[in-house]
Amino acid sequence: MTNNFLTNFRINNLFILIFFLSYFIFGIILIQDYGISWDESAERMHGFISGNYVLEKILPEETYLKLFEGIINSSFSDLSHLDAPKLMEHKDKAYGVFFELPMALLEITIGFDEIKNVYLFRHYVTFSIFFIGIIYFYKYLNIIFNSPSLALLGCIFLISSPRIFAESFYNSKDIIFLSIFNVSNYYGINLLMKKNFSNSILFSLSVAALTSFRVIGLLVPILYLILAIREYFLTKNINIIKIFILTLFLFIFFLVLFWPFLWEDPISNLIYVIFHFASKLQNQEMLYLGAEVLSSDLPWHYLFVWIIVSNPLHITIFSIIGITIFFVNFFKNKFLYTDYNFLKLSILLIYLIIPFSTFILLRPDIQSGWRHFFFLLPSIIVFSLICINFFTREENIGIIKYFIYLIVSLSLLHTFVWSVKNHPHQYVYFNNLIYKKKLINFFDKDYWGLSNKQLIDFLVENYEYEKIYYDHSNSSNIYLSLNNLKEIDRKRFIKKENMPKDTKYYFYFFNNANKAPFEKQKKIMLLNNKNEIVKDIVVDGSSINTLYKIYN
Repeated sequence: MTNNFLTNFRINNLFILIFFLSYFIFGIILIQDYGISWDESAERMHGFISGNYVLEKILPEETYLKLFEGIINSSFSDLSHLDAPKLMEHKDKAYGVFFELPMALLEITIGFDEIKNVYLFRHYVTFSIFFIGIIYFYKYLNIIFNSPSLALLGCIFLISSPRIFAESFYNSKDIIFLSIFNVSNYYGINLLMKKNFSNSILFSLSVAALTSFRVIGLLVPILYLILAIREYFLTKNINIIKIFILTLFLFIFFLVLFWPFLWEDPISNLIYVIFHFASKLQNQEMLYLGAEVLSSDLPWHYLFVWIIVSNPLHITIFSIIGITIFFVNFFKNKFLYTDYNFLKLSILLIYLIIPFSTFILLRPDIQSGWRHFFFLLPSIIVFSLICINFFTREENIGIIKYFIYLIVSLSLLHTFVWSVKNHPHQYVYFNNLIYKKKLINFFDKDYWGLSNKQLIDFLVENYEYEKIYYDHSNSSNIYLSLNNLKEIDRKRFIKKENMPKDTKYYFYFFNNANKAPFEKQKKIMLLNNKNEIVKDIVVDGSSINTLYKIYN
């Protein structure tokens, strides 16, 4: 690695420890500010359904019926009055349960007295796993750059991306996948450098967990095993083949173990999963570049545009320059890094090329933004660090280095100020530094209904009525968001259809997801009734969620 100020500047280990500890404490304090996302109950149910399947498989029938019969339906009463389906009949059976199954077990073991505490506990665990993933990202970056300061800067880039920061508290799918992705890469690099039994087990465990979470995780073990075969043909070291076979066997074993859906027929069910996620089932309407598009008919540039507009510009611009530097030095045969570092960076580049290419070719059915591809961000950040490292080398003139430092500092400061100002709504962040119009008006906003929490809390704190009558738009998950409240407060909320005829008014929740049918629904409702805005949640001058008082 070429010397520069950042690589030469050695950060004290105590400082690094204090940074990570402070970040963890800061995150734990903020968790209660975030609401419940639209998908969380369905994910929770999937954990119980899979847990029920596991218990039926491993326990004698009499013991199972005596101890656990009906536990799923009672635990899932907050979402549905219907009996929960069996795993093989469940519409979401293709999803992995590496997170949800242990969470279901913990929920039953702990025995929460409030549904609010169930979801709060899930958020604590989600953030804790993300925190562990950040530590592994730091360790991984330190291997590549041999610079604690650059590694720490990369972690700051990741946690300061507003959308990642917000979703690290509640997104138990995409954020957990990103975190395990960081862990898998770290152990993959270790296995390439030191081919021993312990690294083989750790890598196999992590990539099995990753793949059981999302089938695209197969990319990681396949790529690392290809590199292992490449090294064997270069060195003829038989130990590489032994470790290769061991790792492959352990990976398959752990993958099946972690994924109950594969137990009965691993090959056929894995094929089912692959085709399931390649199909276009949702057909959901979304706002993209100011126009309505269907999730099953996305334009080829959808993923590129979302990543560019919803991340701080310093990450996007520096990463593009970093990838350019990588290729220029490669073709000049004058690379800045060791052979191992070249391999590491090539792996990261493939992590970008294959998902982007797959998206362009297959156009998978994804909804609302790029959260399904959050795992790309660590690789993007690595290339942004390559750019910073390249332009801050000691042989460069001072003005170039100081310009880079200034850009990074100002961009981080701008992002931090925006995040503080709009807390806890960082999940609707768009960078507006290069476009005069507010980008938030051209894309979906709070599609998960998280800002309902602030509206509900406002009613509880400011209206002391025994009963609060309410209604909501179809885009609002109020029924789920009410689980943010203690039971005594939750019971105060009563649906409009159950209110007495002489009630003077009720409250109407409208989550402005910028979708035309919902906007039409709101206009009809407001035209036919006298109303006033009680509370409006505004980000970048645009309303993302509004609470109306509707007079009868």
